[in-house]
Amino acid sequence: MYHIMLRGTNKQNIFHDQEDYQCFLKGLEKYRLLCGFHLYAYCLMPNHVHLLLREDEEGEVIGSIMLRLTTWYVYRYNTKYERSGALFEGRFKSEPVEDDRYFLTVLRYIHRNPVKAGIARSPSQYPFSSFQRYESHDADQLIEKDLLLSLIDQNSLQAWHEGTDREQCLEVSETRKHNRLTDESALQVMKKAGKIDHMEQFKQLNEKRQAATIRQMLHSGASYRQTVRLTGISMALVRKMAAN
Repeated sequence: MYHIMLRGTNKQNIFHDQEDYQCFLKGLEKYRLLCGFHLYAYCLMPNHVHLLLREDEEGEVIGSIMLRLTTWYVYRYNTKYERSGALFEGRFKSEPVEDDRYFLTVLRYIHRNPVKAGIARSPSQYPFSSFQRYESHDADQLIEKDLLLSLIDQNSLQAWHEGTDREQCLEVSETRKHNRLTDESALQVMKKAGKIDHMEQFKQLNEKRQAATIRQMLHSGASYRQTVRLTGISMALVRKMAAN
């Protein structure tokens, strides 16, 4: 499962009216069927998009899904506004979501994006996210609601969304906290602590050495998701090793 973010070039708006938002949602419905992915949450903001989705084992990979979806939308956007060229800023950003705890963190973050941006007082007031779909008792053709509703009671959704999380999610801003390591610096810590020359050698280490290396990376300022990405092991295993 992945948290995906798309942003407009130079932070420009990618949606200007309700028709634009509906067009993008139509694209999500179209390519969910064609590419075979599972969508758990979305939020369409004026200049960026958040998605929480999972590839199907028999469907297309994330890169292909996003390429087809964005190409489809950009063509319609450019035709409508008589423009040409890129609309989205480079390749989409993504981060893995590997356990229920972080699934809940990301989903709440996505639905609270309009509140954080000051364009809605609560998630329920924003019409272009999946929040209202979760509140509905009707079956949904776009969002797969069962996972969230197996973890959070439907009648408690509003109250649960008012909570906060300590863990940060993928942000629109690319600025880092001053104490966060760059990937290059985190990789150097990993190599030194693990006494390896290449990141691919990490999985060849015994479990004790892997755990010690992970703890050193986290202690030095690497994030959990950064550690997952560089070591190639799951979030659940990183958390387990960090706790030992």
